[in-house]
Amino acid sequence: MNQGTKSSMVCWSIFKLIYILMQISLTDQQLLKILDTCEEAYAIYTTRDIIIQTANKAMLQFWGVHNEVFGMPLELAVPELKGQPFNQMLQAVFDTGVDDKGIIPATTKIKGILQTNYYEYSYNAVRDDNGDIYAILHTARDVTNQVSNEKALSAAETVADVQRNRLYSFFMQAPVGIAILDGPEFTFELLNPIFQSLYPGKIFLGKKVSDVNKEGDDLPFLSILESVFHSGDTQELELKINVPQLTQPETKDLFFNFIFQARKKGEGSVDGILIFAFEITEILNAQKELKNAQKLLTLGIDASDIGIWKANMISNELAMDPRIRSLHGLSQDQQVSFADAMQLVSDDDRPRVEASLKNAVSTKGIFREHYWINPADGTRPRWLRSNGQAYYDMEGNPLYIVGTTIDFTEQKEDDIRKNNFISMTSHELKTPLTSLNGYLQVLQKIARKSNDTFTLPILDKSVNQIKKMISLINGFLNVSRLESGKINIEKTKFDITDLVNEITQESKAILTSHEIIFSVEGEIFITADHDKIGQVVDNLISNAIKYSKSGSVIEIRCLVIDDKVQVSVSDSGIGIKPNDQKNIFSRFYRVENYNSSIAGFGIGLYLCDEIIKCHKGKLWLESEFGKGSTFYFTLPLR
Repeated sequence: MNQGTKSSMVCWSIFKLIYILMQISLTDQQLLKILDTCEEAYAIYTTRDIIIQTANKAMLQFWGVHNEVFGMPLELAVPELKGQPFNQMLQAVFDTGVDDKGIIPATTKIKGILQTNYYEYSYNAVRDDNGDIYAILHTARDVTNQVSNEKALSAAETVADVQRNRLYSFFMQAPVGIAILDGPEFTFELLNPIFQSLYPGKIFLGKKVSDVNKEGDDLPFLSILESVFHSGDTQELELKINVPQLTQPETKDLFFNFIFQARKKGEGSVDGILIFAFEITEILNAQKELKNAQKLLTLGIDASDIGIWKANMISNELAMDPRIRSLHGLSQDQQVSFADAMQLVSDDDRPRVEASLKNAVSTKGIFREHYWINPADGTRPRWLRSNGQAYYDMEGNPLYIVGTTIDFTEQKEDDIRKNNFISMTSHELKTPLTSLNGYLQVLQKIARKSNDTFTLPILDKSVNQIKKMISLINGFLNVSRLESGKINIEKTKFDITDLVNEITQESKAILTSHEIIFSVEGEIFITADHDKIGQVVDNLISNAIKYSKSGSVIEIRCLVIDDKVQVSVSDSGIGIKPNDQKNIFSRFYRVENYNSSIAGFGIGLYLCDEIIKCHKGKLWLESEFGKGSTFYFTLPLR
């Protein structure tokens, strides 16, 4: 029943009631009393001034007044209505005789509170026997709740429309192909442009999948659709589709992963199928390339005899490839933990390896160590070199370490034999050279006493050459000792400025080709190996002289910085290229393309670096090619 029909019924019921009551000859007072009991609100107005002749309790409650308003104009009786359109509407009915009805908001005071409610109203002109209008019958009903419900429903429908439009927009713009099939016959209800582009020129919308297949367009998933529709379970299918290219005349085979998902009603029953088509061509190509790369990596690992291992930091489990198992003397099915494998490392090397592993995990750095192991099957011990790196979870907790290991036993044994040979040879050479040096010094004294000006310079040069030879042999011996871990550091407390000054003065006495300047702030005492620190200073000064022009200045500084002493040796020589600087302290490293007449084996700076490291110090350089170099080293004061 619509609102107009309800309003007409209200008006008709009032008229009918009045007519019946008049037939039984009731007084006006009785008539009004009976009408006052009606639930429908009514009022009667006369003249264009809209004079209230009567109104029942329901209408008076709408207005928020009592019956003392009878005989008063409407806007005077209910001042809240002034400025609202009701007076003009009632006058229009008086003037035209045309009834008015509808729903309108009205603001009145109800129980002393100004309120706005919605009312279904009817203004009906009442005529006399001559057809002249002499009154207006006003009926009304409060429909505020109904209007509120309708507004809420309208708002909900608006939101639903917006969401529907957004969903449709997403559907049409989605970067994957999407199609919606309706009912058990799988009729294409909707499909987006990407899905349509897989089958260009074909019309699917409104057609059943079975009819599409009859037309020659093979959609090879009808059986899957039926299975999903009846089971409600999601299924997938990988398809190769020959797709035309937009900018090229030829077609191209592309691979897609189709996902078929049941569309369900509110109660859970299936009423359609959603199809999603994801192109996976690039993924498959990447997987293929990855497999090829893995094959190449496997070939490279097999060719280089590298073993791979993975240690779980949580469970202590150790995964090893066959090469690692073979190196550690383990059978292919033998299970060992990471801790068990560490027990195979020699007692001398194990603490260092464990400390290095711990440091790599805590600093998120690279683990690099070489060590001696005793294989579990009792075969001969091996030297292994391992590299590894830890991997962490989102909170930074270590999960596992992945590493590689290589057997360098033969290389290590060759180094040991070489070092033994160098050590033995150096000792054998050093003994006669020491004797020869003693004989030459005796001859020097004799020549000085006899004032033999011809022989003395020759003897001086011979002694210098012997000293160089002894220094070189000592260098080889120290390298050998470093390699075997047998270099001995004997620390004593001494003034390093005295040591540096002594070596500087010796260099000045022997070599007059350069100006050597030594700058110092005062006494600086340290605790270190006096002779080996002297060897470092002597080597740096000798290099500065060798690699700079005759007549240039060699500047030596010695100063305290915080809790360290810093010694520097600067020259204005040929300098060192950046690429060579990173390797300059490596064993046997010689810079190429320099003056080939400069003698050396590339062990001096290596020894200096190792000696400073043994003192927990640091050796480094600053150099600009063509302009000179400065070598620095620091040592702790205590």
